[in-house]
Amino acid sequence: MGINGNNFLFLSSIAFILFLTGNLFSQKTDIEIAAEKFFRSPQYSDVQLSPDGNNLSYLSPSPNFKLFIYNLTTKESKLMGGKTIGENAQSLLGNNPFRMFTRLKQDIIAHTWIDNKYLLFRVSGQDYYDFGLWRTDKNFENVKRLATDGSSSKFYTVLDPLVSKDKKCLVGIKMKGEEYSSVYELDVVYKDEDLVAENNGKVYKWEADLDGVVRLKSEIDSLRRRYYLRDSVDDNWEELVLPENCSPICFFTNNSLIVSDGLNQNTYGMSLYEISSKKLTRNIFRDEIYDYLSYKNINLIRSSNDNKIIGIELLSNRPKMFYFGKYFKDAGKTVKAIMPETINTIMGIISGDSSKVLVKSYSDIYPIFYSVFDLDKNDYEIIAQSQSWINPSELNKVIPITFPGRDGKGIHGYFSKPANYI
Repeated sequence: MGINGNNFLFLSSIAFILFLTGNLFSQKTDIEIAAEKFFRSPQYSDVQLSPDGNNLSYLSPSPNFKLFIYNLTTKESKLMGGKTIGENAQSLLGNNPFRMFTRLKQDIIAHTWIDNKYLLFRVSGQDYYDFGLWRTDKNFENVKRLATDGSSSKFYTVLDPLVSKDKKCLVGIKMKGEEYSSVYELDVVYKDEDLVAENNGKVYKWEADLDGVVRLKSEIDSLRRRYYLRDSVDDNWEELVLPENCSPICFFTNNSLIVSDGLNQNTYGMSLYEISSKKLTRNIFRDEIYDYLSYKNINLIRSSNDNKIIGIELLSNRPKMFYFGKYFKDAGKTVKAIMPETINTIMGIISGDSSKVLVKSYSDIYPIFYSVFDLDKNDYEIIAQSQSWINPSELNKVIPITFPGRDGKGIHGYFSKPANYI
């Protein structure tokens, strides 16, 4: 799980593309909608659920982006550098030692939970300082800088939060002048860095298994990609030979990988690869529209509770969800039945209560919103709206269309009908 700013900005915007497409320039004829409405900073962004399901963390502008934590039981929000109650955010600075985050024009651009107590966050490098990577506890009583990107000789990227290990996470550390990172286990309290996997100068991607052990690496050599696997940290790396047009994405279990599957060059799919038998064992999905999708078209859905993959979101002409395991498959069907007009992603289980899940939703006319969904009652409560000032009734639906090209293959696009279209 990366936390660098580029990834965050990309992931935050990709879900909003469908919403923006067509609406800004195809408004209903009797309603004038200002462009500022669409591009105004969201009230809530980068919303994340703590592993125990008790707290939500999110970024919100006041005026620049700050880090808040919302308790799902007390329904109170707390701002780093002050306190808030409900939606009436009033910073209480006083002699708070962390007032710098409220006074300086620094945006917090990404964050992640590493256990139920600690979070890591990254601050943009504006004005005179580049604050780099920081850690805080959930009460904002122990804020400390871990790294200084730019002015330091090291650049940190969070690879895996290791939620099962208190106070520790896997980070990629790249020295100035280096192209790729080596992997370290970082103790966020004592700032100890233990080398886990050293880069030979060719590894552009590392993957840890479900136990947090780095066992898969992807190298590039003379424009050719090679993949290597090991059984444990004490074993040697061995080349992973996959069927043609396949490449590994991540671990599904400790003995299986999710791989992109281009076996049929007219379609694109994803399959499970069993490490012990060295075979593709099950097709997860196959998209009949596209013959190729890059990693940017795939969103791995990880549970906030344990960071395990619970599903895959395919960002094609209309996003599709594929959940794993009976619980999340059934939950996904229930949520979709009650909320059919939106694209819904289950983020995790609330407070250990398997009847309630946190759901992220959006569509072409609904900006991103978050809700607590009760699977027993088949009902939900919206707890955060990214852009509450936008009225979906003022927007027109965006319809995916397909028309034949000269070669007979379908050309895909989007169409937004005017309000008076018949």
